[in-house]
Amino acid sequence: MDPVDTDSATTASGSITILKKKSLKKRAKRANRRRDVGVGVEQILDSEFEEYEEEDEEPPAVGGTAKEMNTFLGKIQRLMEIIILTRPKPAASKKKKKKSKKMSKAENAAAAPAKAEKDKERPPTGAAAAELEQDKNRLIKELQDEIQQETFNNEQKVQIEEERMRQRKAQLEKTWHRVHERRKAFMDYALKCFEEDEWLRYMSCDGLPDPGVLPELNTFLFLWSLNDSKASMKSLPRQCEIVIYLIRKLDEIIEFSPRSEPTYIQDCKQIRQKFREKLQGWIDMASYCLLRQIERDTIRVDLKNARYVQQLTPLVCCFWALIRMPISLKQVAEKDKKAVEVAFEEVGLTITMPLDLDCYCTAIRVLWLGYDHYSDQATSFDLPRLPDEYLMNTDLLTFCQREHERLSEIREEQREGRQQRLEEKRAMIRRIVNPPASAVTADKASKHEGRKGGKKAGQSKSKASEPEPEPELKPLPHLASPEEIVLQREEEIRKESKRLLFTRCKKTEINLRKYAILGGLYRIDLINQPPQPKDMRRDIYLTTLQLPKELEFVKFWRPYKAPPPAPDSERTPEVIEAEMKALEAAMEALALVTLKLPDTVMWFEPPMVAHWLADEGIWSTEDVHDIKYNEEQQTITFRTGRLGLHGLAAHRFVNLPFQSWELKPETGKAAAAAGVSGGVALNITGAIIQLEFLVREDLVSLHSIVGASSSTALQDLLGKFMKLHLLILKMREAGCDVFPELDAVSYVKGLAQKHPVVSRHLQACMGLLAKAYIFSWSRWNATRGPREIALQIKEVHGCIAKERSNAILLVTPFRSTVVKCSEVSPEFSDEPADENDKFYADVYHYALHNAGIKSRLAMKNVSFKLSTTVTKLLEATNILNMSA
Repeated sequence: MDPVDTDSATTASGSITILKKKSLKKRAKRANRRRDVGVGVEQILDSEFEEYEEEDEEPPAVGGTAKEMNTFLGKIQRLMEIIILTRPKPAASKKKKKKSKKMSKAENAAAAPAKAEKDKERPPTGAAAAELEQDKNRLIKELQDEIQQETFNNEQKVQIEEERMRQRKAQLEKTWHRVHERRKAFMDYALKCFEEDEWLRYMSCDGLPDPGVLPELNTFLFLWSLNDSKASMKSLPRQCEIVIYLIRKLDEIIEFSPRSEPTYIQDCKQIRQKFREKLQGWIDMASYCLLRQIERDTIRVDLKNARYVQQLTPLVCCFWALIRMPISLKQVAEKDKKAVEVAFEEVGLTITMPLDLDCYCTAIRVLWLGYDHYSDQATSFDLPRLPDEYLMNTDLLTFCQREHERLSEIREEQREGRQQRLEEKRAMIRRIVNPPASAVTADKASKHEGRKGGKKAGQSKSKASEPEPEPELKPLPHLASPEEIVLQREEEIRKESKRLLFTRCKKTEINLRKYAILGGLYRIDLINQPPQPKDMRRDIYLTTLQLPKELEFVKFWRPYKAPPPAPDSERTPEVIEAEMKALEAAMEALALVTLKLPDTVMWFEPPMVAHWLADEGIWSTEDVHDIKYNEEQQTITFRTGRLGLHGLAAHRFVNLPFQSWELKPETGKAAAAAGVSGGVALNITGAIIQLEFLVREDLVSLHSIVGASSSTALQDLLGKFMKLHLLILKMREAGCDVFPELDAVSYVKGLAQKHPVVSRHLQACMGLLAKAYIFSWSRWNATRGPREIALQIKEVHGCIAKERSNAILLVTPFRSTVVKCSEVSPEFSDEPADENDKFYADVYHYALHNAGIKSRLAMKNVSFKLSTTVTKLLEATNILNMSA
């Protein structure tokens, strides 16, 4: 028997009560804290924050030890009933009998139930008494045998565990060495590729600094600042291209560099932020130079309007300016006023300003930024950290050894308690079979008192004749087994981890662990026009100089407050119409923006519109109102009370949980053309789309996508092989995020969360066997506990193997077994399919002992690049934990 088997994988009734009491205490403490907080700032902030909602789970069933205890108590209760029935009644005391009066029929009918009950209490005679005596002896023997069997089972269980642990250690050591060697070879290969890239970058001689050398970046930044006076729309494209290239290289070093010293990474982040701020300052200086010469440098659309557009790869600059004209003395009537509406077709944006802003002597600048230099500065961007105890970053062999030692320690601590428990069972049987002498003495005393006459004798007789209550059978205190204690601790860690991984945000704040800003950023600014040059003739121009020479932004912030509704008693049609007009008037005070959704992103659902608050460092929806989404035209319209940076936030986990998945070797002509080794295909069916990844050596490609035919966002990625981290980055930028991180379990419900150590080891084994076996999703996986992973497995090579159907493989921390069950079985069975099957510690050793010759050759010849890359892809998609 394994240290934690299926029967013992549930919590006993005693521990259930403890857990319930703990949860009730926690709720009471929370309620008390809420009551203690007064009506102040803390209470207001608490109401503004989004709280973590724990997923409702069914309480665990009663475990094996508790079931045995309930069975034992049931037999004890039955034995007591038999003894009570067979116990002889005490003889009645001799006394003078009074003459009984004749009773009527009604009185006889009323006394019939009491008489029948009294007849039942009479001890049985003849065959019934013999049968009860046989049952009594049988129950006594069964109870005594159970106590002896329990002692024997405990000793035998320890011996079996020791033997299994020796086998498990020998097998897992072989697997660990094979996986470790391949990972080390892959790390050496990745480091060699990184050094080659550095050398090629060094030999390029393009005049740019090496992104990995911080002094060179600082020198470049200083020399760039000396040329601030040369900032213009003509010099902006080249400078923007260089800086964006350097920033992206810094991003790769920070996220994916094999040299990840904390101080070096922190220095890279600081200099990256300086480059970002300098780039935005350069764009503002170029905009200032443009607006100083509106009539010369912009395109005059008509008499009053001027435009300018500069399109770059990562940036689009659009300007609209109202040419200064003499103001007419004729005042325009209020009803004839028209709002300023400007359409920037280059970025798919149209803005309508409020009526009270005529934009005289101002300009509207709209920037589309193809990069996001703000989200990683937000407070909700980084993954919350967990204690080392909760991460379980150990291999399966170390985990099994530690748990074996822990179980032995608990078993040794409980040795005295177990012995007391057995002695108490034996004492309970003795007390029931052989009642104490006090009961016999009481019977004799009642007979003696019955012989006495008079008043005193009558009183004593009445007391003695009262039946003494049978001793109440109290249940024995449950002593949780070592396995139950370990599982209970794991359950507490799992729930606490989900709570800690949840990022707490304000209700109007965009939680970047749950949402992602996609499609670029839109910056809308209202800028005062700098003084324009005046033509003094003879090529002489006079310009008023205002210091400092920088853009002067017009502050636009209009918080929206809905007018209070009238009381219900006064809601006449006229009042309702007045309310509607008041709402429209309040909305018209805000700016109206219409956006064409970028076609570079897959929009599975309408996005949220957010505004960047630089002071707080968050994306917020506080000043965004009246959002309207047009699915046919792919446009979104909203009212905003702020100008500045706006972004579109999409849900990251829209395709979770996965509906099914399959990992199999690549087949067909493409596999033959790829070479002898071929590749491995991973098919994933999400909630909306279906994807197929293809892995060849250390490169991965998105081979096909189904379910997003109307979108062209990922068409450029189809069939292109690249490094896994680059593919993940590009797919996330396109809005197709099927690579959930550790905290996804805190935001997605209905996931079959599994043990992290078991999942990692199984993923490594699947990478080693990817060329010989097909692994696929099983519907039984969601019904199993955290320590059990159920999946389908089938051997690829060999005539006999191809004719076999998919088998169900059950993987636990302590063994891997093909069970007597199929995908279409009415219920799950954890019994082995072959009773004579050997013990296998993991899937890899199961395959070594059961695979055919061709499959073994495929397992032997799989390259370290392919097996490690397949494992990394399985870890990135996390299909074992993210499937329904």
